[in-house]
Amino acid sequence: MIGWINFTVLILAAALFVYFYLKSALPGALAKKIGALAYGECQKYRSIASLLMMVVGIDYVFYFLYPIPLPIPQTFPWSWWVSAAISGVVALSAAYLWWGEMNDAPANHHWQFASELPFWCAIAFLLHSPFLALFSLIWVPVFLLGAWLENQDLTARHHQVTGNYTKKNGGHLMAN
Repeated sequence: MIGWINFTVLILAAALFVYFYLKSALPGALAKKIGALAYGECQKYRSIASLLMMVVGIDYVFYFLYPIPLPIPQTFPWSWWVSAAISGVVALSAAYLWWGEMNDAPANHHWQFASELPFWCAIAFLLHSPFLALFSLIWVPVFLLGAWLENQDLTARHHQVTGNYTKKNGGHLMAN
């Protein structure tokens, strides 16, 4: 029973995360409707999305402890130590990518999400769960769509303010 409750919470938290994350990606569009309050609202949406992502992380651990019966194996066919090694390599690679993104943030503005994606797979491998590894793949289109929406929103905002902004900056927006 705990497994099914956790699975339901996992799906709901993930869906709500997607909703609030994507909603937070468009402060410029929202500003056209409600003015400068939009930026505070989008920050609230991003904070809610972050809390929901923490719930998803907790649900990953609960899924490990209370898996549900699925037509895929509960664990990978190899030793947990192999999964732990894979997790370590993925996590270190993600940390390296994150460090590079943070150091290159002005030229890289909202693409910092790229380092978040491998961390979910690292957690799934650390928990030795094929289901969680597959589930982690849902974050790829979500974060790509979010980054695209943020980029569209930034392009529209900066183009309004400065004219042909992206052309003057080689197609790249700078973080504000």
